[in-house]
Amino acid sequence: MRSLPLSYIAFKPLFISALTDDNFTEFQVREIVASEAEGIVPEAGNSPRASEKTAVRGTTDIHKEASSIVNLFTEKDSIVTRGSLRVRINPGTLHPGETARVSVRIVRKVPFSFILSEGTNSADIDSSAQEVAEVKLPLIGEQIPPASAAQSTACRYVTENEGYLLSGTVSNPVTATPLRSKLVTLTVPDSVPFLDYSFTDSSGRFCFVLSPVLDNRSLCLQMLDGDTVRENINWQIDSKCLPVASGKAMTIRWNQEQIKAWDEIRSVGLINLVYALDSVPEHEKVTLPLNRPFYYTADRRVVPADFSPLDNFREVAENLLLSVRYRKKDENYFIRILEPGRQSFWPPDRRILLNGVFYDDLASLAGKGSKQIRYIDIVNRRLLFGDLTFNGLLSLVTTDGEIPPSYLARHACTLENKVYLPGRSFNTSNVPAYPLPDFRLGLYWNPDIRIHSDNAEEWVVHASDIPGAYRIEVCGITSSGRRVEVFKDIVVLENGSQHAEK
Repeated sequence: MRSLPLSYIAFKPLFISALTDDNFTEFQVREIVASEAEGIVPEAGNSPRASEKTAVRGTTDIHKEASSIVNLFTEKDSIVTRGSLRVRINPGTLHPGETARVSVRIVRKVPFSFILSEGTNSADIDSSAQEVAEVKLPLIGEQIPPASAAQSTACRYVTENEGYLLSGTVSNPVTATPLRSKLVTLTVPDSVPFLDYSFTDSSGRFCFVLSPVLDNRSLCLQMLDGDTVRENINWQIDSKCLPVASGKAMTIRWNQEQIKAWDEIRSVGLINLVYALDSVPEHEKVTLPLNRPFYYTADRRVVPADFSPLDNFREVAENLLLSVRYRKKDENYFIRILEPGRQSFWPPDRRILLNGVFYDDLASLAGKGSKQIRYIDIVNRRLLFGDLTFNGLLSLVTTDGEIPPSYLARHACTLENKVYLPGRSFNTSNVPAYPLPDFRLGLYWNPDIRIHSDNAEEWVVHASDIPGAYRIEVCGITSSGRRVEVFKDIVVLENGSQHAEK
């Protein structure tokens, strides 16, 4: 953003999707424009409600009595810059066995709560603005829940513990027509096979709920067609980013307090850039092990290294896989697996699992012998997996664990499922050493704290070099759907910091 004398600062509208009872709807985040005229306050229809003004400038606890599901305590109401404060959350009216899952943040109070005010409308448009700078909406201000909100109303949609949604569409790459009622599988390149599946709807759309065991793993989407893996498909994966809609910016006049606060935020951001670390530390990434394959257990496991060396897969099949036939007919390779309890084989199949991924290029297996194969799992029985039925299954794991990239490029859609564990962003270890300035406007943030009916959470927060009024915000939901909202104000005094004294 180019440097302006804070004549006007405009924000593009931002739309956020939210789940309602029966569909998705959109909520608009208001835009703001700052006026440099002194003494001007928001006009009628654009001014914050009285309750909001009190919440922004007051020093009293917000919703202290409205929500007693959990109780918020601090050892004192004010600290000095660079001082420490002990914060504790106790269970209030939590029922036995009920758990409250909350997020906690401690941020400096700024006079921008009217950003989300319902009183704001687009009727007042200042067409006399000479300079307007459009910037993205910063994560500042106080999104204060309305005081009239019913605390006893249970939330219909409780916190999701299942994982992320992976959705998209499949279509014919030539005609662009959607592929309807097709089987899309989700597998993981791993020595322990994992399988999930989804059938496409009339528009070719599929959807998966990713479990935590898929965090930080490579995912492989394929379409099974009969006994083969379909190739040359147009895959369109939905983006996880929220769409930002364009629209006409509205004008809201800023008073001097708001202009001063915004100027301070810009200055602090510039100082933080100067003193920023040269490298950003890596976030913690955790990958959970896959304990067992989706078919639970194999009828037989063969380790070729336990026997005499065999040069190719045909020799391995003929000498070690007595219940498997590896044959070639009409220039196509296929396998047949012996049905247990009978002397006949299941119908020919051109699909196997190669390192956990469906694979039908059986001709490329011909050169794999004892040295290239780690082990082979054989499922002779008819395998039922949800709506899917497999007449026997062969899972081959190689020593290198690789799947030919050329095959994946034609027969699959691969993507990385990167998930970072949320941490306590501002804690003791993040307090800079003295001669570095500490200009944090947010003193603490933890997106996931669990409060049980029989325990409490306690931690220490360190203040920065910026004095002023700060707010502790505890928001969340209980396991029974009750909403949790607790707010408390604290004051950081300008004392005790070498930088402040200077």
